[in-house]
Amino acid sequence: MKHSIPTAIIVAMTTCVVQAAIPADIDRVFRTYTAIPDTLVPVLEKATSRESADSAAPELRVELITLYKNRSELENIQSLSPAVKAEVLKKYEMDMRRSWGKVYEQIFRLQKVQCYGSVNFYREFQTLCMMLNK
Repeated sequence: MKHSIPTAIIVAMTTCVVQAAIPADIDRVFRTYTAIPDTLVPVLEKATSRESADSAAPELRVELITLYKNRSELENIQSLSPAVKAEVLKKYEMDMRRSWGKVYEQIFRLQKVQCYGSVNFYREFQTLCMMLNK
């Protein structure tokens, strides 16, 4: 009895796109960047009055340190191969859009209310906006 592989399977095997593995260090940087809003958004949400914004300012400063370190790591990534770039986008793009969209909602809210007149919060907030505009 002759065993043969169906033509459709042969075509699928030969045209299969090989997925590139995301290097562990690159994966960690993008995972961290995607997770930052999980702690940043609650801090921004705390600012609902001058007093609450004043008390949230030190917490925002701590978040900025984390963001700065992660942004530095992102900037140190020289280049990604097209295959790795495609995998990074596939894995992180939607989560990044969703999570960072929440950050921008808070930014727009706080801009509209001018950080409730809190000078301390405004300083940290301006630093956040500057870092995100880079």
